[in-house]
Amino acid sequence: MIRLEEQYAIRAEATGGVRQSLEALLAIRGRSYRKALKRCRRQFSEKSVHALRVEIRRILSMLALIAAASRHDEIATLERELKDRLKSLSRLRDTQVQLDAVGKMLRDEPALERFHDWLRCKERRSIKRLRGELAQVRAGKTGRRIEGLSGNLREFVGRGNEREDLEQRLVGATAEAFEMVMARYGPTGPRDLATIHRVRLAFKKFRYMAEALARVVPGLITDRRLRAMRSYQKRVGEIQDVEVLLARFKKFTKKEESDKRLCEGFRDKLLGRRARLVKRFLNSADRLPEFWPIQPRRHSITRSSIKPDIHAIKV
Repeated sequence: MIRLEEQYAIRAEATGGVRQSLEALLAIRGRSYRKALKRCRRQFSEKSVHALRVEIRRILSMLALIAAASRHDEIATLERELKDRLKSLSRLRDTQVQLDAVGKMLRDEPALERFHDWLRCKERRSIKRLRGELAQVRAGKTGRRIEGLSGNLREFVGRGNEREDLEQRLVGATAEAFEMVMARYGPTGPRDLATIHRVRLAFKKFRYMAEALARVVPGLITDRRLRAMRSYQKRVGEIQDVEVLLARFKKFTKKEESDKRLCEGFRDKLLGRRARLVKRFLNSADRLPEFWPIQPRRHSITRSSIKPDIHAIKV
């Protein structure tokens, strides 16, 4: 294993404070998850569903960091459990975002009411299914398992020959997540929507890991950089929202009799919005290397080398 300071020309010295910060953050994540789950069980609103999904992603980012320091079967078990729960929530989240988007158009396009009602029916079905699934979730048990990972960290730091490796392993794991983003981005930037989608997924994982790392290794990642990451993710996420809405509308028109002119007009509006969002994203896409403060020596990444051709992208 190549040491982190040799790869990135830095000296990362772990201390007991890093472990203690990780333990404290694990405790916070466990409590926040239980609260978000409780709120979601009471009311499956867009806000509560989004909050629970965010908490799950934050825990997954913590697990990715801890796994870099201490491999343990409990980590893999928790990852599978939480990823399954996230997947269950995703369809409801997509439907609620679509309801909000279509609802804002109803005043100007009242003919979309049928599509809006169809989405509302999908939402009710998803909520019914999720209510049954989440009722069986033992939040306290999951929370205790999350907090129990602190013991793994204490065991790792207690090994004398590995004591100095903790911080550099955490930074190294986040660096690897960033390199995955850059690998999916490619040397010339995204050339189609599928590539943008792959970049989005990799960037989301990196961003949540970076947020967790910033809490335990102060000074490495600034709040300003974290805000820029959230803005970047929002731009690419908006493209995906339109893509999913287009697919859902296509499914609706196949199952329901609809006005042909209405369908074509609505689809054209969505395609136009997608084109504008893609252009806006690509205009700022070359900022990607700025989000990780430690540039690896073995890559020659420059802003100009990854500048995409906006007009060549396939949509």
